[in-house]
Amino acid sequence: MKVALVGAELEENLGIRYMASSLEARGHQVQIIPFNSESDMEEVVRVVLSHSPELVGLSMVFTSRGREFCRLAEALRKGSYSGHLTAGGPFASFNCESLLRDFPAFDSIALGEGETLICNLA
Repeated sequence: MKVALVGAELEENLGIRYMASSLEARGHQVQIIPFNSESDMEEVVRVVLSHSPELVGLSMVFTSRGREFCRLAEALRKGSYSGHLTAGGPFASFNCESLLRDFPAFDSIALGEGETLICNLA
């Protein structure tokens, strides 16, 4: 399965890399896509759509960027992304009910350690 993992890459995002290595060990193709600021949104959507992953995971680590990631999820859907869109990380976990209720772009919110969860989704 093709999987895209999207998150902040101002410094190496170890959480995304752990998930990527777990997926790759199980034979999945993974692309890590940096989303360092809202100005990256158009490029992230373009890269995701050109990669055509069946699963996209958004790493919602920072509370201050929660709304940006929600707008990114909506932009992916407006751009015709029809695969499974999930989010994880501290912000997503603490706000899982409201994210699923208020942002129908998300198919799921991952709670807990990402390596097993993302592999189970894939």
